Amino acid sequence: MSSASATAAGPLASVKGMDRPRLCDRPACGAVATAGLTFQYINRKVWLDDLPDDPEPSMIELCTYHADRVSVPVGWSGDDRRPLEPVPAAAQVSHPLAG
Repeated sequence: MSSASATAAGPLASVKGMDRPRLCDRPACGAVATAGLTFQYINRKVWLDDLPDDPEPSMIELCTYHADRVSVPVGWSGDDRRPLEPVPAAAQVSHPLAG
């Protein structure tokens, strides 16, 4: 192996290891993406899912703010498949008459 190919692999390996947050695709947003929007035009369907680990070219990546405000066009159906987050125990309100 030549030294040129060994040095070329070194910097490339370090760049590949960099983790950058994926950002919301809405213009001027800049928040970290948490959800993915996909759609099937022919069947008029829209899906919201948790953001997968690997980017998908056909997915629109959205932050929580924008994902929570998605509305589908008239005649389309939407399915929010993101799991509901459990309410932390500290935030749960107990009933005053509970024993």
